[in-house]
Amino acid sequence: MWFHRLVGHWARQIFSPSTQLKKKYEAFKMLLSHDKASHDLIAQLEDIYYNHRKVDLKALEHIYDRLSEHVGSIIDCLDRICPARYQHLNLYFKKLDSYARHLHNAAPAEQGPPWIVALDEIGDQHRELVGGKAYQLARAVSELEIPAPPGFVVTTNAFRAYLVHNGLHEEIDRRLARLDMDDRATLKETAEHLTARILAGTLPEEVERALLGTFRELQSKAREPFEVAVRSSAMAEDSELSFAGQYRTVLNVSESSLVDAYKQVIASKYSERALLYRIRCGLGDDETAMAALVLKMVKARSSGVIYTRNLEQATSETLSIHAVRGLGEILVAGRVSPDVLVMSRDPEPRLVDIRLGGQDREMVADPQGGTRTVAPPRDRLSSPCIDEAEAVQLAQWGLKLEGFYGGPLDIEWCLDQDGQPMLLQVRPLRLEPEARELPVCRLEDIPNRVLFTGGECASGGLAVGPVFRLERESDIDRVPEGAILVTRHTSPHYVQVMEQVAGVVTQVGSPAGHFASVAREFRIPVLVNTGDAAAALPNGAQVTLAADQRTIFAGRVSELQEQVCSRQDPIDDSPYLRKLRYLVNFVSPLNLTDPLSPAFAPGQCRSLHDILRFCHEKAVQEMFATGNRRFAGKRGAYRLVSSVPMLCYVLDVGNGMEPTPGKARGVPVENIFSIPFRALWQGLTHPDIHWSHVSHFNWADYDRIVMSGGIISADSAQFASYAVVSRDYLNLNLKFGYHFVILDSLCGESVKDNYILFRFTGGGADFYQRSLRAEFLRRVLDHFQFRVTVTGDLIDAQYQGAEAAAIEEKLEKLGRLLGATRLLDMRLKDASMVAGCVDEFMQGRYDFSLEDPADD
Repeated sequence: MWFHRLVGHWARQIFSPSTQLKKKYEAFKMLLSHDKASHDLIAQLEDIYYNHRKVDLKALEHIYDRLSEHVGSIIDCLDRICPARYQHLNLYFKKLDSYARHLHNAAPAEQGPPWIVALDEIGDQHRELVGGKAYQLARAVSELEIPAPPGFVVTTNAFRAYLVHNGLHEEIDRRLARLDMDDRATLKETAEHLTARILAGTLPEEVERALLGTFRELQSKAREPFEVAVRSSAMAEDSELSFAGQYRTVLNVSESSLVDAYKQVIASKYSERALLYRIRCGLGDDETAMAALVLKMVKARSSGVIYTRNLEQATSETLSIHAVRGLGEILVAGRVSPDVLVMSRDPEPRLVDIRLGGQDREMVADPQGGTRTVAPPRDRLSSPCIDEAEAVQLAQWGLKLEGFYGGPLDIEWCLDQDGQPMLLQVRPLRLEPEARELPVCRLEDIPNRVLFTGGECASGGLAVGPVFRLERESDIDRVPEGAILVTRHTSPHYVQVMEQVAGVVTQVGSPAGHFASVAREFRIPVLVNTGDAAAALPNGAQVTLAADQRTIFAGRVSELQEQVCSRQDPIDDSPYLRKLRYLVNFVSPLNLTDPLSPAFAPGQCRSLHDILRFCHEKAVQEMFATGNRRFAGKRGAYRLVSSVPMLCYVLDVGNGMEPTPGKARGVPVENIFSIPFRALWQGLTHPDIHWSHVSHFNWADYDRIVMSGGIISADSAQFASYAVVSRDYLNLNLKFGYHFVILDSLCGESVKDNYILFRFTGGGADFYQRSLRAEFLRRVLDHFQFRVTVTGDLIDAQYQGAEAAAIEEKLEKLGRLLGATRLLDMRLKDASMVAGCVDEFMQGRYDFSLEDPADD
């Protein structure tokens, strides 16, 4: 392709130079347009990254896809401007692009069978099909022969097929790409819309047939009909990220309600709290495809959680069992305080300690379906809900599972009505770093009044902020930034404000609840089971929560904040920001800063920003160099008609002039509409510049032609100046005798794209005098705030990134400068004269052609 483009470029250059210039200018303008769009998109990514804004990875993917498309178009535009000169640049772009896309390019997701996998048939090959929860449970059952309720999994393939069947993929992607996590109203509207759309859908016929058929087959193997529990088992769930309490569990489901229960579970993937949690954890929507685990419903006598390690001291030789009567959902939802049995980690565990929770209600299966809450008999409140033998067996399970999985675990279990234990869930236990072997804060000598001491530390750390007492969950949107949230219990719904609260204090609850698990992942200090602590914490009062020490102080305790036990905000190291940082590193850094450096080359591009910088610089240089190349004739150009003795041809490449009708092919200067041309011309025709003493004739070319025996007309293109114009663009090749000027300027609405490039060389005097003239120009241009480089008698100057009015002002001054310097090299005799000429020019002298400045 590049070869054909190059051949075409050469052909137009030789046979139709005006057409070639127009095509080059069109490509240049298009490049600038893509460049502006690219920088806008980079700014969006940088705003998200540096301001820690939370957006879905779909939004990042959407922004990056547009950026990549623009950068690719810029490279194509550069190739049209100067074909084949930078043909390897596209290879470096594709390499960077492929690295950046690792962030969101997942393997193609399957949508075909299997729709169902039985729990006892799950193997390693099913991991992505059945999700984290089902996979971990199946491993424990098959490898360790620990009993669990019989069941099956509705696979992630079925979930994807559901979305396709109901035409939801594109809508979900579009909604997530526009989601602003800082706008609670938008988040709520998005969540409600997506969950409603999923709930309103229908299962593909083959999926529904497989689901109900497997349910009936499971029923046929039992001695009596039973209900099931339908639980989430998303990809990534129950891994290093728990997703604790973020998805829906539907209990006590009959066959008639099974399809609806399944839809409720998969719809919960798009609930407010699940969206917030997933995005905060840096996972994309595709990385959390939802499977559903369907288990025989156990109408539990007791339920609970085993933590195989002490939350606050991992080196402790104990584990803890948190137990409640009835179904465990009431425990993990943080609505009751459980019995806690502390067990030794011996081969034959023994009971070390027991703390009764005083459970005042329990959750049971409702005969009509679903669950209900009832008050337990009073005579049972004074005794633990599991006995010592049951606790020993559960502790043995915990140690066995921990040895198998190789790390601390959070294990959900239940006892059926006959006291037989069942395993429900296994996931890694998130401990604070190194099990919190941090230096202990010293509380002695702290002058602040202690408002409360007690409760249980569910997530350690130090928090300072105003108390906000949440009486109703419906008031969650009113929680202010940096508050200490004080509430009755630890609801999973509170994850919605996890990133804006400094800490949490609850009256009831347990370190074994779902909220506590998420708080430890987010490193939010949480104190639970504090009883009447709320009464000691006035709404709006500034307090300091030292969760590890189970103490709340009045006011800000600076002594604690300065101690090493104060934990820092971990947001800079969050999974979300790590992924975003990865993307930004391939997009944003600018390494190519010096166009004169040998390192300013395609092979040195390390980011898309580098490619943009390289393409923009080379495109501007190429347009500037247009003035250094001769037209092969005057085809397409019009002769400028003006009072200045200059043979100049003007080529319009876009609304830059209106030629005079007729055959003369002339254009009066007043018919030139190019903004930068008119600004320059205003300076060139300043009333104090006298053009009657100057001819346009180029003696250098004349000498060469005459010496070679040529005969040529004075109107020849060989002696002409040339201007390529559009409404906001000027490329000028200007000749004044022995002087040669190239000027390239863009003067439009985009401040970033506006520039002036200026080159001045040649002259009729000797090299020393030309060098003096170069020094004069350098000093004046420096006054005009140009960046100037001088090489011998060659001046290169540039002025960039200014409003159009400033560009026009500089061009007008350049016009005066060109008029003033046309014979200055012939007048300057020594270096001492330069400073005087600069001062005179800056004071308004624009013509040095009539008399020697030394005589003034």
